Amino acid sequence: MTVRILHFAPLFFAVSLVQAGELLPTTRGTSWTYDATEEDGANASRHSVVTRRFDGTEEANGRQLFKLQTFTDGKLSLTELVAVDKEGVRSAATHDGDGNVKSLPAPVVVVPKNLATGVTWKVEGEVRGVAMHQSWRILGTEDVAVPAGTFTAFRFQGEQTMPAAIVSDRWFIPGIGFIKEVTTMRGPGGDLLGRRTLELRSLPRVAAAPTPAANSKLVVGVSSRPIGAFETEISPEAPNLYARWEGTGLRDKAKIRAVWIAENVGDIAPPNYQIDDATTITSSADAHGLFTLTRPPSGWAEGKYRVEFYLDGALVQSVPLRIRSRESPSATPFNLHSEVP
Repeated sequence: MTVRILHFAPLFFAVSLVQAGELLPTTRGTSWTYDATEEDGANASRHSVVTRRFDGTEEANGRQLFKLQTFTDGKLSLTELVAVDKEGVRSAATHDGDGNVKSLPAPVVVVPKNLATGVTWKVEGEVRGVAMHQSWRILGTEDVAVPAGTFTAFRFQGEQTMPAAIVSDRWFIPGIGFIKEVTTMRGPGGDLLGRRTLELRSLPRVAAAPTPAANSKLVVGVSSRPIGAFETEISPEAPNLYARWEGTGLRDKAKIRAVWIAENVGDIAPPNYQIDDATTITSSADAHGLFTLTRPPSGWAEGKYRVEFYLDGALVQSVPLRIRSRESPSATPFNLHSEVP
């Protein structure tokens, strides 16, 4: 059973493209895309794409606040109203499922006004129906590597003891935002109950709101075998890599597309280099199949990859993958093809 860590704090977002002297951008449409991984205590994991986007302003409690929307795999999952001023960044209200504004008992500090090692703040009260007792502090700065690049960032750490033991680490850069977030929940004995990781995929940009895939379900994953469990790390000597998918309730002749991307493979290729892609047309509503990427003669290049799965042109999920080690600097040529049973 997967434990969803959704109640640690109401706001998980990034900032970017600020003007001189500003902490956050306010341009409508400014968007950030993350690769998200949720793990449970049984070593099962789920991957998704999380997008945060500013969508203008909205009035609440007599003041104009910035509207921040969160999309998970293209579906709107949360709308918050955010204050951005000389006091920092604070989440002040949320929308309920019917779009009604609900003010929080007290604004939740997300970014303090002072960014310096040792700064502390607290979150107390009830947020979205969940009691919050959090203590936050800035630990200092450190280098962090994510798909968007390598940065020196402030590390924020928050701890919560009630109603569950949760620790959240966030790496923040003024002018770019939160580039990585790791939230971990543990049981009374210290056993892992769940972990949620977000990593910034690319630098923020102004973009249209994402759209969900068609009304269907597509389960996807990557492995070194055509059947069996999905994998997150693979040997450079694996003969093939398989991007596998299984659909239910698909439309007639639905289009499935896989795009293989080398996020960070050192000097072999630039960041987020598209290696290849392939497309197949389904033959039934409950079709399944796989895309095969063949091993280059000298082995796979060490580093981080991802496979993006699209259904009828809409991004369904981005699946991360790491090649553990490298015997040779070569990583090409590739040969990607598809199979539909």
